[in-house]
Amino acid sequence: MDFNAFLEPVIAFFSDGIGAVLANIARLFYELLYPANAEAPSAHTGTVAGAAQAAKNAMDHT
Repeated sequence: MDFNAFLEPVIAFFSDGIGAVLANIARLFYELLYPANAEAPSAHTGTVAGAAQAAKNAMDHT
């Protein structure tokens, strides 16, 4: 399979005209949704003690 034959028209489309406008709009949305200097998401939202208390409260209410 010749990837160049597949990629050449795609690159040509996004190089000028309406394709370039669509590429710029997509780039704008990407930059708005995924900023370069954003903080990394945190995996931990609470403490172990808080989780233990929540589990105890759940057991008390059953």
